Amino acid sequence: MEPQNIQELYGLTEAYRESADPSEICALSQQFDEYIYRMAQNHTLYELLGMLKGTISRDKKYSSANIERRAAIYEEHRAIVAAIESQDKERARQAVSNHIRNGRSFIEEKG
Repeated sequence: MEPQNIQELYGLTEAYRESADPSEICALSQQFDEYIYRMAQNHTLYELLGMLKGTISRDKKYSSANIERRAAIYEEHRAIVAAIESQDKERARQAVSNHIRNGRSFIEEKG
């Protein structure tokens, strides 16, 4: 991934952290995810996630309304970008898995 891509991802994480508007936070989180999906250049993954977008968007709305979860998401996104920046595929895989697992746990606890 090019340095400008890394900076774009860090910019999205900072905009996420600085926003207090749950709708904007949800949109920024979606932009972050979609940026990574595009950069991965995995068409199958991109299509699959597109099919799940409705469910994922609903879950993001719940998460963006919770201050503690928002803070955790910020840290999780930073960990993902740092792993990508270091070109450590295993660390990136673990960071993404951790983010997905934590999001699912949050939704299950609130559901």
